[in-house]
Amino acid sequence: MAAYAAASYVAASRLQANRHFLSDVVFGAAVGMVSAHAAALGEQHRLAAIPSIVPVGGGIQFVWVR
Repeated sequence: MAAYAAASYVAASRLQANRHFLSDVVFGAAVGMVSAHAAALGEQHRLAAIPSIVPVGGGIQFVWVR
């Protein structure tokens, strides 16, 4: 819970300082939560996060690996 509180504080401070858009904060939170969940799944299921870069931007692809 302390990690969520710290992350929420940082997110709120970034928004208040006009350093990030709300979409940046929401996407960052989603990536963090999915990554934490994937790490906690263990051997039963595996979720891979694959960064992708294209000429007009980039992103992260999440894939279930069996």
